[in-house]
Amino acid sequence: PGRNLAVLGDPPRAQRPVVGLPVELRLRVAAAGFAGATDTKATVVLDDEVVAQVPVVVPQDREATTLVSLTPTRAGVLRGHVALPADAFPEDDTLHFVLNVEPRVGVLVVAPPGVAPLADPALFLRTALESPRSSAGPDAPAAPQEAADAASLAVTVARADALKEEEVRAADVIIAVDVTLDGRRAGWIRDHVSAGRAGLMLVAGAQPKAGNAATSLVGDGPGILFGKPVGDPDAESDARSPGTVDHSHPIFASFAPAPETATTERGAMLDTLVVFRHTPLLLRPLPSRDVRAGERPPPQSVLLRLDDGTPLVAETQLGKGRMLVCGVPATPDWSNLPVHPAFVPFVLRAVQHLRPEPPVIAVESVRACEPAPVRVDATWRRAVVQVVDPRGRRTALELVAGDGGA
Repeated sequence: PGRNLAVLGDPPRAQRPVVGLPVELRLRVAAAGFAGATDTKATVVLDDEVVAQVPVVVPQDREATTLVSLTPTRAGVLRGHVALPADAFPEDDTLHFVLNVEPRVGVLVVAPPGVAPLADPALFLRTALESPRSSAGPDAPAAPQEAADAASLAVTVARADALKEEEVRAADVIIAVDVTLDGRRAGWIRDHVSAGRAGLMLVAGAQPKAGNAATSLVGDGPGILFGKPVGDPDAESDARSPGTVDHSHPIFASFAPAPETATTERGAMLDTLVVFRHTPLLLRPLPSRDVRAGERPPPQSVLLRLDDGTPLVAETQLGKGRMLVCGVPATPDWSNLPVHPAFVPFVLRAVQHLRPEPPVIAVESVRACEPAPVRVDATWRRAVVQVVDPRGRRTALELVAGDGGA
């Protein structure tokens, strides 16, 4: 039989590409007919420009999987493909894909006032948000970086006691870190996120009253709150490490050591994360007696637990908006997270995941004979949706109301 290499990579799904933010493309390369392991090279092309060449070693008669990090430098529809060297079966040497890249994301960091520069969580968060590093990790291929017009995030830092309503309204993602919010300012954030116009990330802090932000935003309803801090930052015996990590979640997917690894095992990058003091997360679900008929309570998911089972990173919803809660500060007082290699990809992936859904969502890539759903927000009920085939022929689609009224 002849020898053949085939690229079987999956389309880059469940990722809303943003200008300047890395997107992971998972490549699977299969080998058949070789006497042993074989070396090859996958070439990744985006808008007719070669952006990466990835060496791949494929075991005999098996598959090899690798991650490629792509960083779009402009908004719009980008067409790309992955190609293997030509062989006797050219039909399976190329994988085509499309990225529908969105413009920059407005990120508002709400930080405490009156803190020393090196103790300021805004310093570490802003550095991570504006970092040119790839969120796929330090071992990923270098992603192309352009000038300021390719920056993915428009970052604004506001102090909790000087926060303005217009700053909240302009934000796509809000990161409230180590702050105490008064009722008026908490209301601005709660209303903006609940309406689905922004995502929210709450980060615990080392300040005495840190954690009030969660209480003021969630109130007496269901949600995720900060508990009482645990551990001594000066006691090595109190050191904790990550236990279970949900690698199926977009924020932690790039930390998975290998695709075959179970989703509950921690990734190699997180093995060196050390937490001496942390704020446990308290998940407060909606009592079943208070759930109205046909109503779905807000989901609550723990994404990362410490080795003693304590929830450290969890996700829920605040109205129509996503909310992520982290129980370790953004400063190195209690852990090595802010100076750890995982910090930058964690923050970037969190922002990418939290930003609000666009009014129209369509699948960029599908396999042959596979449905390509298009979701339109309920406010776009009168929208006209058309499909254009490769020959330019247009076909109108009829909109059908879904669970969310769209």
